[in-house]
Amino acid sequence: MAITLSWDNPEKTIVIEKIEGKWDLSETHQIISQVEAMAQEAGQPVDIIVDMTEAKGVPTNLTLAAGRADRVLRGRINRVVLVGANYYMETIMGVLFKIVPKVFGSVHFAKSVEEARALLTAQPTQ
Repeated sequence: MAITLSWDNPEKTIVIEKIEGKWDLSETHQIISQVEAMAQEAGQPVDIIVDMTEAKGVPTNLTLAAGRADRVLRGRINRVVLVGANYYMETIMGVLFKIVPKVFGSVHFAKSVEEARALLTAQPTQ
């Protein structure tokens, strides 16, 4: 799998998702299920850092996963920070987040994982 998930902090408030190489729609569906399980484990909505620095492209028909994400993840995610996304990825992901805005809360962009962590720490959820 080109996508891995893990807790980014011991408090289990931040999930880090690392995308390496090409990824596809089936992996996206698997990630939705994994994020759902992690949010249930945490017992509260989580923030997600998506490290796209090693990603190659965006799956075709990624918007097909939006409906499932809306059903499964609504109320489970606070904020999403995309790291290292190129302009094309930012545009596609921006459209996706507009399709299902109630799922992802607010979306931010960062140049590094450290910058993403700083952003989430400086602006805690309420």
